[in-house]
Amino acid sequence: MQHIYFVRHGTTEWMELKKIQGISDIPLSARGRKEAENTAKAFAEIELDAVYCSPLLRAYETAAIICQSKDLQPQIIHDLRELNFGWMEGRRDFNFPQKNWGILRYMALLGRIFIVWISGEHFSQVKKRAQNSWRIINERSPRGTILIVAHGILLSFLITGLLSPEQRKATKRIYLQPCSISEIVLNDDGSARIVRMNDISHLN
Repeated sequence: MQHIYFVRHGTTEWMELKKIQGISDIPLSARGRKEAENTAKAFAEIELDAVYCSPLLRAYETAAIICQSKDLQPQIIHDLRELNFGWMEGRRDFNFPQKNWGILRYMALLGRIFIVWISGEHFSQVKKRAQNSWRIINERSPRGTILIVAHGILLSFLITGLLSPEQRKATKRIYLQPCSISEIVLNDDGSARIVRMNDISHLN
């Protein structure tokens, strides 16, 4: 059995400015560090066997703060990095010239952002990275209690990949908040039990 915790990184200055981050390596803001400290308190009584994180600074900083009170170091998995938004990174969330709105709105309605042909990454590539990340993590930690600290889109693919079709339907519209905690128990038969999703009660 595996007990898996998923934490999205804390807030950054770009998030406060509503800028798209993607793989841009933006550190935590003062607010984000405080969120990570509160998240560390939430994990104070939880015994973790391993902590895995994205190589991007905002995720690594969050994981490192959580690990400060534990005899653990975050293990970087490069495929846990966020979606590459290409030319859109650094821009405010969908705050583009009017001439771009038609195609962007159409893509958003489809639930897909076709930017790979410009400079970014397709959702299918992120899904593949999420699957590869889980393969690596599962090989290193086939049992026990683990924490994965990464990014909103990547974690969404990672979490849904462990769920049944019915569970995916129930969770597909959940937006993971900064430093939210999601928790899943993965049984030996491969079935998953959702304990909580997008819990931010520790931040209040």
